[in-house]
Amino acid sequence: MSKKSSTSNSDLGLLVFRILSGSALFFGHGLPKLLNFSILTTKFPDELGVGSVVGLCLALALELFGSLAVILGFSTRLVSSILAVALFLSTFYFHWQFPWTQKESPFLFASAFLALAITGPGRFSVDSAKKKKS
Repeated sequence: MSKKSSTSNSDLGLLVFRILSGSALFFGHGLPKLLNFSILTTKFPDELGVGSVVGLCLALALELFGSLAVILGFSTRLVSSILAVALFLSTFYFHWQFPWTQKESPFLFASAFLALAITGPGRFSVDSAKKKKS
């Protein structure tokens, strides 16, 4: 396999990985929180000590806007780093008392976003297009 073909495959793989992991976070966690916002404002745990509504808004911002940024490949390393830290905190700090089966999802998301923070978004991304213009 040539180097160019290998690079193209890696870039395509990163695109698919960004779309799938970002979409899973958006549709599985962010969108349901948005659609049930009024119900969740009274039920959302205040794990940060800032109030349920503020905590819910922070989670929404990360899960909706963060996932969209990852899907598009926009500020990918920064956004993915923030998502990874937030999700590792969710796994090991906020949900420490839960069984592993309830921590597995945020752990897997955190792992995926950590990988994207390390690798970057690949060639098929807004970040790459911005880099080419400059």
